[in-house]
Order: sequence, then structure tokens, then C-alpha cells
Amino acid sequence: MALFNLFSRSPLTLRELVNVDEGRKERSLSQSVTLDKIYHKIRKETVWDRIKSIFKRSNSTLNMYYVVLRFNVSSSSGNMYTVLIEFQPNPDLNSLMSNKVKVYCECPSFKYHSAYYLNKRGNLYRSSSTDIELDKALTEAPDPKKTHVSPCCKHVFACISWIDKNIDYLIRNI
Repeated sequence: MALFNLFSRSPLTLRELVNVDEGRKERSLSQSVTLDKIYHKIRKETVWDRIKSIFKRSNSTLNMYYVVLRFNVSSSSGNMYTVLIEFQPNPDLNSLMSNKVKVYCECPSFKYHSAYYLNKRGNLYRSSSTDIELDKALTEAPDPKKTHVSPCCKHVFACISWIDKNIDYLIRNI
């Protein structure tokens, strides 16, 4: 993915998020991915005034349903990281992969190569604990001349590949 695309404001989809360099894709193959937990989340979101008037809604918020998948990803070196992926569920794989997504990984690569740009795009899964963990990575852009910027680390890529391969299982369990 071109660096220019990372600066765009529109959130990435699952399909766009996996547009990483070949090295990360190859390294993700050695990761062992385990789905640890499925969380269900209802979040109030605002509706644009124009849409609100079309549907004659007096309330400008809707309750939106999201699923958060918590993965444990371990490598052959013995390191284990937690990955969180939030999206709106859809039983159709093509629609699911076109879904806007929020991700988080606790690995240093994600923190220093991906978090800042994902936060700017609205694709960073944020909570009080992730904000503490990421600290300055949320506000200080990495120098693209010194740091290879990527939309996701190998752990997130491995989890999205897991989702792609296990869509039927997810649909039954969401």
C-alpha cells in the first residue's frame, strides 16, 4: 500500500488492511492463531441530520452491533501477542471482507509501524488500556524515512487470514 493511501481519512476495510508487504505475509504463515474469545458490543452512533430527516427520526443516534474477536497469536520464537479485531458481522464473506474494521495488536511492530496511521484512519481499536499501552504512538507519527509504515503487523495479518479461512465457524458462533 502506498504511503499516500495511509494518510487518507477514510477507514480501511478488512480486505484493504491485509494489503501489506510480501515479507509480512510470509512471516505471518509461521504464526499460530487461536480465537480466544468473542465479545458482543452495542455502541450508540450518531446519524447524519440529512439521513435523520429522510427517515423522520427524532433521535439522532442508533444502537449499532459489533463483534470483537480476541486472538492469541504465538510465533515459533515463543512470543505471544493478543490481537483484537472489531467489525459488524455479516454472513457473506465478500461483504464481511468489505466491512470497516478496527484492529489492535500488542506487539512492538504494530505500536511503532501501524498504530499512528490506523488511529488517523479510524481503524485503531481503542480502549483505556490500549491507549495506555500505545502511549505516544497515538500522537507521534513514525518517520517514514526510518520506519517501514504498514497498515498491520504479521499478527493482525495472520488473524485476518484465520477469519477468511474460518468464516463458517465464525458465522455459527457469532
